[in-house]
Amino acid sequence: MSLRLIRFGVCVLCLALLAPSAQAQSPARAGLSSPQLGSFPLVETYLDVRSSDGSFLHGLQPSQITLLEDEQPAQNVTIQEMRLGVQLVVAVNPGSEIALRNSRGVSRYELIYQALAQWTLARSGSSIDDLSLLVTDGSSATHLSDPQAWLAEMPATLENARQAVPSLDNLSQAVDLAADPTPRSGMGRAVLWITPPLENNQNLALNDVASRANQQGIRIHIWLVTSTEVRGTGAEEQLIALAAQTGGQFFRYSGQETFPDLETYLEPNRNIYRLTYTSQIRQSGTHQVSVEIQDETETISAPPQSYTIDLQAPNPAFINPPLSITRQPPEELSGVAAADIPLSDYSPTELELHILVDFPDQLMRDLTRTALLVNGVVIDENLAPPFDIFQWDIREITGSSPYTLQVIAEDILGLSGSSIDTIIEVNVKQPANSFWVLLARNTPTLIGLAVLLTGAVALLLMVVGGRIHPHRLPIHRLRRVKNVPAVTATPVPDEQAAQAWTGRLHWPQRRVKPQADAYLTPSAGDDAAGSLPPFALTAVEVTIGSDPQRATLVIFGDPSVEGLHARVKKNEAGAYILTDAGSIAGTWVNFTVLPPEGTCLEHNDLIHLGRSIYRFTQTHPARLRKPVIRRLEQPGPPPSEEEIQ
Repeated sequence: MSLRLIRFGVCVLCLALLAPSAQAQSPARAGLSSPQLGSFPLVETYLDVRSSDGSFLHGLQPSQITLLEDEQPAQNVTIQEMRLGVQLVVAVNPGSEIALRNSRGVSRYELIYQALAQWTLARSGSSIDDLSLLVTDGSSATHLSDPQAWLAEMPATLENARQAVPSLDNLSQAVDLAADPTPRSGMGRAVLWITPPLENNQNLALNDVASRANQQGIRIHIWLVTSTEVRGTGAEEQLIALAAQTGGQFFRYSGQETFPDLETYLEPNRNIYRLTYTSQIRQSGTHQVSVEIQDETETISAPPQSYTIDLQAPNPAFINPPLSITRQPPEELSGVAAADIPLSDYSPTELELHILVDFPDQLMRDLTRTALLVNGVVIDENLAPPFDIFQWDIREITGSSPYTLQVIAEDILGLSGSSIDTIIEVNVKQPANSFWVLLARNTPTLIGLAVLLTGAVALLLMVVGGRIHPHRLPIHRLRRVKNVPAVTATPVPDEQAAQAWTGRLHWPQRRVKPQADAYLTPSAGDDAAGSLPPFALTAVEVTIGSDPQRATLVIFGDPSVEGLHARVKKNEAGAYILTDAGSIAGTWVNFTVLPPEGTCLEHNDLIHLGRSIYRFTQTHPARLRKPVIRRLEQPGPPPSEEEIQ
């Protein structure tokens, strides 16, 4: 009586385990893969649709599919039915039941090996599948595309199989291996677990394996190798439930049955629908994708899939912008010809600038607009490719001055980013005002003055010669003149007289070329230094390094220079203080390591930034170092500070 009760309890337990699974299943089901964002805003996902009997639903049309992103209809949805390979893991769990031999002396494992070999032979030459093998305490192979090479890794016989204790560790490892990224997007995942009956109740552990497999879309197929007389046990029912929960197949082998063709397990996994759509997401965060399929008789809904995205604005930057530009007359013209050329025709007339646009969120996407700003005003704009080239028209610049440049980039998501300010000094070289140049420019004026002077001289000669007599003043005019009191002229000193008449003159104002107080000039010791212009220290603080985002003076091509290597700051007294920004290679002044608190730079100081060399010069140095010469035969103490000055 007790034995009957035990059997009845086992049956009730098995039905309880199978009931949730049966209730959860619908007449038809669908599943979505995790959205792939590599080509964002174009999103790619894969759809698996099964009928009530588990077969793949072929021939779905776009009109039958409703794709929602954050509960809103997706844009530009495409659907493509594809046939792909399967990422298969065969896991063998040895035990005494597998080691049993038949009347011909052939073990059950050897019969299993022959069944897998036949499937491998039928797949000879195919490379669309990804094959892996796990044998407890034996061989293993991972992610092979050649079926023959995969079979070669599988042992033809198992040693010490009778002493092996079956466990779930082998199945757990197989699920983890099947969850690896597939060689091609959309590939199905499956596990074939060959095992003898398990001991004890493994219900909780099997439920955990089923949950992990369903999250990754892994179908678990089970070949249970057992004796004929052992059937319908609780352990067997648990394995049947595991295969059913994951959409797999269960096969019971007692030594007499014919092994099923493995291809019948994999064929349903080879078909998939590839869905693409244009995302309308413009904000970072977690978003959700869901799909509904309208079949002939019912609506099939796939569980929604969530994804997290971090959207950041594009980051544009100039590529090797020049520090200064000099506009001057063409070299083939000089003298009078050069003086007659208007400043708008000086060369160069325009400057070509190149930029690089980076996406900090690593989601490469198209641009819709880039703009070049000079002193805050847009002077060039690209609304179509190429977006990385600008032409700066500098013909209207007729005077030397620094200009602040900035570039703006906007992508197809409407996100806009700007670069840091870049200062370029534009110098306009005025022609030399020689005597002949001035004569050529003022020829009409000189001719007019010459005509007037000639007329005045002729008039004077005619008066002196008596040919022209000035009219005498009338008598009443003379009388009035006689009554005018005499005025004595007080002599004015020469200096006061000069100031009196020079003060009434308005001299033309000459445009003074702005100059910086100090410069950093690349040293000739560097191979490329001779072609680089000096850098003007016009700001209160100048940062030096190799990162255009952090440095004002950018040094390219020197790996010893940090992104932010050093700083030069002008204090209130007008002195320039050089400090190191924590660089590895260090900063040196006159071959002396820079102290942590920095040092005050002096005219003609030699600065080493890693392996880059710069000379510090001042327009109006406070003092100049003078060399001190001593004879070798008269050694003496080192020169004092007064001698150096």
